[in-house]
Amino acid sequence: MNYKDLVDSLRRGREIEFSYKNVNYSITNYEGIWYFSEEKDGMVKSQKLSNFEDYDNLIKNVNKITMQEKTIKHLFDNKEYEEGTLYIL
Repeated sequence: MNYKDLVDSLRRGREIEFSYKNVNYSITNYEGIWYFSEEKDGMVKSQKLSNFEDYDNLIKNVNKITMQEKTIKHLFDNKEYEEGTLYIL
């Protein structure tokens, strides 16, 4: 999956989960809000991205996400996420 596919999935209301360097990440919705979450060593940090139906704002905020100094676009276009950990819900 590349970044364009990720964006297309999010615009259809799909949730994304994946791992990168032993850290679990997700873009999910809960009670009408999209969140980006990072789980490491049993601790979860989440940040609000947008209201559920505000896909333009969601994608704008997803574009700003960095993980371990790499953008989410870079990770997906270069398939640097851990193989076998990508789930589209």
